[in-house]
Parts: sequence; structure tokens; C-alpha cells
Amino acid sequence: MANAERKKILEMLEEGIINAEEAEKLLKNIEVDVATANSVGVFSGSKSKKFIRIDIVDGDDVVKVNIPFALAKLALSFVPKDAQSKLDENGVDLEKIIELVEDGADGELVNIQEGDSTKISIYID
Repeated sequence: MANAERKKILEMLEEGIINAEEAEKLLKNIEVDVATANSVGVFSGSKSKKFIRIDIVDGDDVVKVNIPFALAKLALSFVPKDAQSKLDENGVDLEKIIELVEDGADGELVNIQEGDSTKISIYID
């Protein structure tokens, strides 16, 4: 589990979704989370393998954010500002989505099509 999260963080860094300082914070938190989770058996559940995927297409601009669910609350602060603005404009509350997933929601949670050029999708897989 932790290896998949590390790889995802490095991919986010490579894609420019987060900077090196943000990646370092996430990686440190994985170490703490893994140590804590191992002591209480958290990673044995299916939620730990899920990702929140956010895809935003606005004309030629495309933003894709993939967040390991286990880090979702922490990672909310790393959602690019342009993506967060677009989500806010469309009334999408990421914290509420995290709550829904914690309660068992799965699959596509948000699908907004605005004209021909703007599309927002949020799903869990």
C-alpha cells in the first residue's frame, strides 16, 4: 500500500501537480500513517486501495488529479488552485466527497458538463 502511495506522489511531482516540498510532506505523512496504521491494522480494509480521481477539462486546459484515498484529507491542500477554483465554481465540495467515500460511496460521484468545452468528473476506483 505505502509503495503505491509513494509511486503516486512521485507521479504527481513529475506531472507538476505538486512541488518538491509538498511531495516531501506527503511522503513523511505516509511513513507516519503506515506506522500508525500497521499498529491498528488499518491497511487491511479495501478503502486503502482506492483513489479519488478528479478530471477537469476546460477548453484546451486539462487538469488531472489522482489522490490515494488514504491521503485524501491531507492531499486536499495540494489540489491545484485552478482546479479548486473550477470545482468551487461548480459547487463541488471535496471534503463532502471524502465523507461519502468513507460511508461507502464508489464509482463516479460527480459528472458536470458545461457547454462543449468544460467537463468535471470525480470518481473513486
